[in-house]
Amino acid sequence: MAIDCQLDSQARLSIPQDLLKFAGIEDEVLILGVLERIEIWNPKIYEAYMNNQPATYETVAEVVLKPTP
Repeated sequence: MAIDCQLDSQARLSIPQDLLKFAGIEDEVLILGVLERIEIWNPKIYEAYMNNQPATYETVAEVVLKPTP
């Protein structure tokens, strides 16, 4: 899920409750910059997500940038 957000007068983001619940965010967050947006994760959920990914960026880059014979 995603929404466009505006900063308030003190440059803060207000995240709607339904998105906080969807993301499992309670008291800690992990903020990631992704191109022209940010992702806000529950750190434990993000760690589990990353641990279940089959390849890292490094291994993908090795395959993509590998010279062809």
